Amino acid sequence: MNRVGVRVVACVLVALQMVACATWRAHPPAFALHRQWMADPPGVETSAIRTATALAGAAGSPSRLLAATAGLAGWRPLPQSFPATARPAWVAACGAPPWPAGAFATAVDEVLSAIDAAEHSRRAALGNLPPGLDAQILMPQVAARPPAQPSVPDYRAALGRIDPGPLLAGMLRLVAAVEALDAVLSIPIQVPAVRWQCDTTLGGLLIDTTGADNVHLLANPLLVIDVGGNDQYVFERRDTHNRISVLLDRGGNDRYQATAPGSDPSAGVLGYGVLWDAGGDDRYEAGDFAQAAALFGIALLHDTAGEDIYTARGFSQAFAIAGLAILHDRSGGDRYSAATHAQASGGPAGVALLLDAAGNDRYALVNEPLVLPSAQLPDRNASMGQGAGRGLAMPAHAQAVPGGLGLLLDLSGDDHYSGQVFAQGVGYLGGGGLLFDGGGSDSFDAAWYSLGAAAHQAVGVLVKRGAGNDRYRSTHATALAAAHDGSVAVFADDGGDDRYALGEFGLGGESDGGRAVFRDGGGTDVYEVRGPCAGEAVTAARTGSSRTGPPAPCRR
Repeated sequence: MNRVGVRVVACVLVALQMVACATWRAHPPAFALHRQWMADPPGVETSAIRTATALAGAAGSPSRLLAATAGLAGWRPLPQSFPATARPAWVAACGAPPWPAGAFATAVDEVLSAIDAAEHSRRAALGNLPPGLDAQILMPQVAARPPAQPSVPDYRAALGRIDPGPLLAGMLRLVAAVEALDAVLSIPIQVPAVRWQCDTTLGGLLIDTTGADNVHLLANPLLVIDVGGNDQYVFERRDTHNRISVLLDRGGNDRYQATAPGSDPSAGVLGYGVLWDAGGDDRYEAGDFAQAAALFGIALLHDTAGEDIYTARGFSQAFAIAGLAILHDRSGGDRYSAATHAQASGGPAGVALLLDAAGNDRYALVNEPLVLPSAQLPDRNASMGQGAGRGLAMPAHAQAVPGGLGLLLDLSGDDHYSGQVFAQGVGYLGGGGLLFDGGGSDSFDAAWYSLGAAAHQAVGVLVKRGAGNDRYRSTHATALAAAHDGSVAVFADDGGDDRYALGEFGLGGESDGGRAVFRDGGGTDVYEVRGPCAGEAVTAARTGSSRTGPPAPCRR
C-alpha cells in the first residue's frame, strides 16, 4: 500500500468526520513521541515508562506538570511582551476590595494580573482563526453524530492556525498565580469574612472568605475563590466574552455541576480553564466539554485529595483538540465515568493527560446512554478513551496537523478499568494512546480495539508495572497488542499471576503491515482465546515462550 502523498483507507470508526473511505494524508505531521514509537516498537515500553516517570516527577507542581505536558506537543512558551498592571483596567469599576493589604490581597492581585496577561496571550494565539468560529459553533461540530456537512467556518480547517507559544505562556502564568494563591491560603492568615462580587468585561468575580456552606449559581465566571465550606457550584453558561475561567476552592466536600457544554471553569474552549480544589470528597457532574476539556485552548482540573466522583457524558475528563488538557487527582479512591471521548482522550493537535497518583480507582467508559455507537458494535459506544489518541480526516484545503496523544497514568492502587470500543491504550488514524498503571492488582475489561491496540498508522500502548495479579479481558477482537494497517501496538505486564481472555486477534497480532509486541514478565498465567489469530505474524514473548503462525481470517 502506498505510504506517501494522499491515500484512501476504509476507516474502522465512522464518527466525528472520520468517515469510511475518507481521504487523509498517509504521513501527516506527528508529535515527536509518536514518531519515536513508530520507529522503534521494541523500545516503546522503555520510552513509555520514561515518559510516565517524567510526568509523575513533575506532578508536585501543576505549573511543572503543565510545562512537561506541553513538551509532549513540542510547545514552548513565548516571552510575555505586553505590559501587565497589578490592577487591570477592567477591574477598576469594581472599586477597592473589602480586605486589607497583605499576602492575600497581593496574591489575588497577581491572579487578576495573570488573567489580564492571559487574555492578551489568548488573543495573540488565536488571532488567525476564522471569524465567527466561536464556542457555540465549535462544540457542536466536534460532538456531531452522525457527521453532517460542517457549517461554515469548518473547525477542521482551523486546527493548524493556533500559535502555541503565546497560548502556553498565558496559561503558565495563570497557573503559577493560582498556585501561589493556594499556597498563601494554606497557612493561617487573617482575612475578613466577606462575600464580594463584581461583573467585568471578561466575566464575573466572586470572592467568598466566609467559610460558609454556599450555593453558587454562576454564569460567565472569570475568577471564583472560596476559602472553605461544603459548597455547591452550578455553572449555567459561558458566553463569548468569557473565555478565561479560574476557580479555587480551598476545602470541604463540594459539588460541581455544569448545566451546559463548556460552562465548567475547567473547560478551555478558545481560551483557558482552571478548576483547583484543595481537599474534600468532591463530586464533578457534567454533560459534554467539562472536567478538563480543551478545544483550541488549555484546561486544568487539579484536585489535591479526597474520594472524588467524576461523571460526564463525553468529551471530558482530560479531552483535548488543538490544545492541552490535564486532569490531576493527587490522592483518594476516585471514580470516573463517561460515555465517549474521555479519561485521557487526545484528538488532532491535542495532548490529554489524566494523572491519578494514588488510591483504588475505577474508570468506566459506559454504554448508557448510547451516545456514539461504534462501527464494530453498534450497541456499544465508541469509547475513545482511557489513554486514546486519534487523528482526523482533513479537508483537502486544510493544513495537516498531528494526531492526538492521550495518556492515562495511574500510579498506584488496585484499580478497575472498563471500556467498550477503542479504550485502554489505543491509537487511531495517526494518533497515540498510553495507559500506564504503576502497580497493584488490577482488572481491565473492554470489547474491541483495546488493551494496547492501534489502527491506521497509530500507536496503542498499555504498560502495567509491578507483580500484581491482574485480569485482562477483551470480549471481541483486536486487543492485547494488536496492530492494524501500519500501526504499532505494545502490551507489557511485569509479572504476577495474570489471567488473559481474548475473543480473537491479539496477544501480538499484526495485520496489513502492523507491528505488535506482547510481553508478560513472569508468573503463573492463564490464557483463554476463543478465536484464531493470537500471535499471528509476529513473535510474541509470552512468559519466555514465543509463537508465530500464518495469517488466518480474523475480525479486526
